[in-house]
Amino acid sequence: MINLTWHNNYTPSGHPTSAAPGTIVPNHSLNGVPEWAYGVTDWFEAGLYLPLYIITGEEAVLLNGFKLCALFVEPDAARRRFI
Repeated sequence: MINLTWHNNYTPSGHPTSAAPGTIVPNHSLNGVPEWAYGVTDWFEAGLYLPLYIITGEEAVLLNGFKLCALFVEPDAARRRFI
């Protein structure tokens, strides 16, 4: 099974200056990434975050590459009862 989850995080009020030379100013920035995942087994999922992006408060669009991830899940977790 292939899955796509889209993550977005907006900073409505952040530092107005960068923390170090050459870094991004977090104030009014939108950070996001589509997460592509593939269920390898019933307990293991391989994921790819591609592309990582930022839209700055000045409306510049920056790409930050990609990230691979491995997720371990509990089989049939939807059937578990929460007590």
